[in-house]
Amino acid sequence: VPEMDRYVEERAGSLAAADAERRQSEERLRLIVESALDYAIFTTDAEGKIDQWYEGAAAVFGWPAEEAIGQSMDMTFTPEDRAQRAPEREREIAALEGLAPNVRWHVRKDGRRIFIEGTARSLRNGTGELIGFLKIGQDVTERRRAEEHQRTLLAELQHRVRNTLSIVRSIARRTAETSETVEDMSSHFQGRLDAFSRVQAAVTRKPDGGVDLIAMIEDELLAHAAREGENLVLRGPEVCLRPRAPESLSLGIHELASNAVKY
Repeated sequence: VPEMDRYVEERAGSLAAADAERRQSEERLRLIVESALDYAIFTTDAEGKIDQWYEGAAAVFGWPAEEAIGQSMDMTFTPEDRAQRAPEREREIAALEGLAPNVRWHVRKDGRRIFIEGTARSLRNGTGELIGFLKIGQDVTERRRAEEHQRTLLAELQHRVRNTLSIVRSIARRTAETSETVEDMSSHFQGRLDAFSRVQAAVTRKPDGGVDLIAMIEDELLAHAAREGENLVLRGPEVCLRPRAPESLSLGIHELASNAVKY
């Protein structure tokens, strides 16, 4: 009997220690999950209805727990994705394969769109029965917008380079057709390239603001050492030229100014 009592005491002590360790581990996990405010973490039942909504999910999506719990996880998807059954497909893949990627635009409570990089993981009980899903995602909206902006700038740069080369080829061809000597061609070609270069500099300085027509004319006249004065007056309404127009007009203005100086 004494041995049995000691065994029971030792067993009870071990169980108590294990239980305390389990509670400590659960508390540590809870603190970690609730402190991860950069990550939207929540769980749903097998049908996709939210049953746990942690602080990170509230911070990322904007819905407090009392409003989110009991709602379908579909509310975080964009209307377009809901129309295409993206939430259902995500759950189907997670149920079949254990894990489904969740990398797409989502919506917040206030209607603002955010880009989430994350996953949906299936949750199963001891018998393997599907009991729900765990969703973890990080808000990477700023990085996504920066990447999209960079791609837009790169596409614009590629377009501008192709357009510039096309114009330079056109200038070279036109200059060759109208020049009588190599020296004549060199002089005209250099002048036209300089005029094109000046307007490119103006467009680059204010890519979204356009180019002032009078300022462009003044730049061309200054290249010919001509200024407003007794024999030269610049007058007219304010005109702001949008992209492409300055490139064509600059060459026309250059030809007019060159002829005026020459004759």
